[in-house]
Amino acid sequence: MTNLSEHIPKLVPADEEAASALDRLKNGDLHLGEIHTLVPFQKQEEKEEEERYQQYLKDHHEPELPQKEVVEIGPKIAQFEKLLASFESTYSLAELHAIIDPIPELLALFLGDRDMSPEQKASEVNKLASQDAKKYRIRAAAKEALIPIVELRNLFRDDPRISSEQFARLEEKYMRCSRAVGVISNNKVDHQRKGSSK
Repeated sequence: MTNLSEHIPKLVPADEEAASALDRLKNGDLHLGEIHTLVPFQKQEEKEEEERYQQYLKDHHEPELPQKEVVEIGPKIAQFEKLLASFESTYSLAELHAIIDPIPELLALFLGDRDMSPEQKASEVNKLASQDAKKYRIRAAAKEALIPIVELRNLFRDDPRISSEQFARLEEKYMRCSRAVGVISNNKVDHQRKGSSK
């Protein structure tokens, strides 16, 4: 006959019925043929593992992160297109495209104006000839007006709700205005740079 008593200490009852059966088994009141009818026991290791896991969950409870606010994309696209239309009605794209080869003083102002205080900018602009001062004011204002447009455009580029085709259409509209403002490259205002794709 197999001696079950050596295995008994390793078993932990899963409930009251199992505990009673375990006591009967220890006292010899339970016959081996009846064991299969009992509620199964959990091994001590399994129970301890489960307890450790439950304790870990209690100790390391991660706070629920607030769900990212879902924003409808349609109104954002409408806002983007409205900003572009406003830009084109406010600034002459042809006049902006005409700013190509600035004199050194105007070039220095284009390159360094973001590091200047409003007073410093005004002082430097006043030193320019009226034609160059006008170029600076037009381009600086247009460049400033592009900021919220660029922010929305960047949002669209990373948004999975916008298809590549839809982004390409929006990018084309954006680039028409962005190219008019241009970027400084090789001491000139470059109006030919390419847009990006999604």
